[in-house]
Formats: sequence, structure tokens, C-alpha cells
Amino acid sequence: MEGKEITKEEVLELSKNYNSSFHNHTEVSLGDGVTTAEQLVKRAVEIGAEVIGVSDHGNCANWLPVYNAAKAAGIRAALGVEVYLENQLNPLPKTMKVYRISVV
Repeated sequence: MEGKEITKEEVLELSKNYNSSFHNHTEVSLGDGVTTAEQLVKRAVEIGAEVIGVSDHGNCANWLPVYNAAKAAGIRAALGVEVYLENQLNPLPKTMKVYRISVV
């Protein structure tokens, strides 16, 4: 049995039922982001998201631009930061990566 082709409009309608991705980075996300706050919010609106999440690496420098862009576009902003945790009393072996966590 072949699958039914789905239109762009149907995808956009279906996407409204899902939570927004929180793991998005902007240009201030060290080594990981190139998108401006305005571009990120514009894309969220294009796909019908009601919320845009941002968790830049190690800083919250773009919180205000993301919040303002989201507010102007009529959607909400979920603001967070991606941090790295390491137990200095019991350091990880050099072959292991540090622990990452997103904090809202």
C-alpha cells in the first residue's frame, strides 16, 4: 500500500499540534549558531509554531532580541541556556565528553 502524499498546508496544520523545539541556537551561541533572533522567529511563524525556544551555549545575550521579535510576531519565547557540567572533585576521563544540560 502506498502512502498518501501530504501537502505543505497539511504539514503546517499538523505541526501546530506539536511542541516547539527548544534546542535552537542564535548567532551568539558559541560555535553553533548563525541565525539571528529575527530569522529564527520568522521561520517559527512560517511553520505555524506558537512558541520558539532558544538555548544558546553558555550565555543569554540574545534573550531580549528573541523575546522582542517573538512578541512582535505574536508568538511566545521560551528562553534558556545550554550549560556544561563537570564534577571538579571527580574529573571525567579525557575520553569522555562533559555533561550538557539546558536550563529554562
